[in-house]
Amino acid sequence: MIRVKDHEKSLKFYQDVFGLTLMRTSENKDAKFNLYFLGYPGESGVSTASANGVNPTANREGLLELTWNYGTESDANFKYHNGNDQPQGFGHICMSRYLYLYEAILY
Repeated sequence: MIRVKDHEKSLKFYQDVFGLTLMRTSENKDAKFNLYFLGYPGESGVSTASANGVNPTANREGLLELTWNYGTESDANFKYHNGNDQPQGFGHICMSRYLYLYEAILY
């Protein structure tokens, strides 16, 4: 799971640059956050049926989950830890598609 400040910019980046497809959105209005699940649909496409009766992406592998907390996109002082500053934590994600590498560098 990756926390994002601006869900619209983040979704555009992962969809336009890496060619990911939005597979599922989970809106949690009472808790003021949304979850976005992105992946490569492959031969099975984007599922609308649920493998477990709840989540149509439950049987998918390799999904990227983005979490957006409402309001962070308009707070100029808001930022998440980048993983490189101390204390170090998150390092990177691995994407198995290299077709979009050049576009990602230019983005």
